[in-house]
Amino acid sequence: MEPLSRKRRPQQKRSHALVGSVVTALEQLIERTQDLSELSMRAIAHRAGVGVGSIYEYFHGQDALFDEFLAELTERNFRHLLDFVETRPELPLPELVTQLLDRVMALYLSAPGRTKVAIAIIFRLGRADLVVRVRDRFAERCAERVRKDHPQLDRAQVEQVMRTLMDAVMGVVMAELWRPTPDVRKTLRLLTDALFTQLLGISLWGRAGEATHQRTL
Repeated sequence: MEPLSRKRRPQQKRSHALVGSVVTALEQLIERTQDLSELSMRAIAHRAGVGVGSIYEYFHGQDALFDEFLAELTERNFRHLLDFVETRPELPLPELVTQLLDRVMALYLSAPGRTKVAIAIIFRLGRADLVVRVRDRFAERCAERVRKDHPQLDRAQVEQVMRTLMDAVMGVVMAELWRPTPDVRKTLRLLTDALFTQLLGISLWGRAGEATHQRTL
């Protein structure tokens, strides 16, 4: 995901390290304070061990730095989940989906303060479109995995179902951040199975614990 334009892009190893240390410092402060209003450029520079002026050599201001963090976090989350999906070709689809849902919840809810601040940045900067673009890339790759087990399914339809599922799961995650529920895992399984059953004709979690194809599409 492309961040907002910088004043200039780092060219040398040293400048790459400086920008990396600044973004890391910002993330550490986010996890500690969980409040955008407390994230001053001075505090970020102090945490990174650099001068404030060094930050302004690469970023126009605080919003540009926030956007850099958002871009890196979104891409990192995408790679984390995609690596999980693509490195487990031997898992049956129901088990893969079960573990993937658990990983999504852990990824976004294990550090709720960071996730809340990331959401605040998305709305502050109007960057929802870029986050959705990354989500769509992930949905397309997940659709490929579904069709590996069910090649008779229409590619476009599976991709649309996966995009819908991603939207629904993230909606549940957002609600969970501010209104925790006793069994969110069960909710996600029911939601996922309903979409697969109604729109693709696949029951993920049948009596035998394996996906079954209920109708010919």
